[in-house]
Amino acid sequence: MPDTHDEQPENHDEDGDGRDGLTVLGRGPMVPQHRIECFPVAAEVVRIELSTDELICRCPVTGQTDLYRASIVYRPAGRAIETKSLKLYLATFQGHAGMFAEHLTDRIAGDVIEASGAEAVEVTLVQHVRGGIATTVTAVRGQPLSR
Repeated sequence: MPDTHDEQPENHDEDGDGRDGLTVLGRGPMVPQHRIECFPVAAEVVRIELSTDELICRCPVTGQTDLYRASIVYRPAGRAIETKSLKLYLATFQGHAGMFAEHLTDRIAGDVIEASGAEAVEVTLVQHVRGGIATTVTAVRGQPLSR
């Protein structure tokens, strides 16, 4: 499967509008996009946790809809993920041909590291019970994060 993720923009506030190169924040509803945008944060910000229960993907075999609760915890390296762009990125999986939870978790972890340059990331997906079995998958990149 080809990687359709765009290059990450440099975050410079050249026009003084406070957006630091962000393109989706404050721009009304938008379509899903593969780019995760980031903005600069102080070195003292050492842990960020984001969560949502709005992640949807399809089973690659049956095509049935899988619903997830997602948690993304990361140690930033001077850049934080802008949450609207993350929401639009996660929405791309809804129209995806399908992916097992294990592959989806690893894909998100890799994309977060690539986009943000984080020192470490931990992504946990909890799939809503289907067929009577609960599934929780965690992918870690970098050194594990302490709670």
